[in-house]
Amino acid sequence: MKKLFFAVIALFFVSALSAQDWKKVVDETNAVFIKYMMEDNTKAMMDMFVDDLISLPSYQPMFEGKEAMKEISEMNKQMGMKFNDFSLTTKHVMDAGEYVIDIGTYSLNMTMAGMPQPITDKGKYITIFEKQDDGSLKIAVDTWNTDINPMEMMGSEMKEHGEKEHKKDEDHD
Repeated sequence: MKKLFFAVIALFFVSALSAQDWKKVVDETNAVFIKYMMEDNTKAMMDMFVDDLISLPSYQPMFEGKEAMKEISEMNKQMGMKFNDFSLTTKHVMDAGEYVIDIGTYSLNMTMAGMPQPITDKGKYITIFEKQDDGSLKIAVDTWNTDINPMEMMGSEMKEHGEKEHKKDEDHD
């Protein structure tokens, strides 16, 4: 009976939070997530997801389930992916009943085996957190995409390549 009483009190407390209060909880949750990413702590990071997670990554197919997230994280680790810097900036928080929606921006810098220099990216994201009975949040749905247009990058690389080829031709004349 005592547990039920505390569960009801906790549920009341959770439902009584304002959007500003939820922003603080979201920011704290994101800080822990970033810490685990930077430490490459897959095990701890997996505890931050619901079992039936849905993820919609940029330039990849959607995947479902915590096990799929774990497999992808392990595969990235095997490929030598390491985050040098990662940040999330919450812009909007919405209380949606049993969920909290976080809309924001990200920036990252990472290295991968075989890559001559680090990769830098920035973009935007939406994370839907599921409220837990203890007032914490777990990631239920996430999606993100880059602000960097790969077609523009390819265009500038192709232009640079063309200029180099043109210079070589001029040098041979």
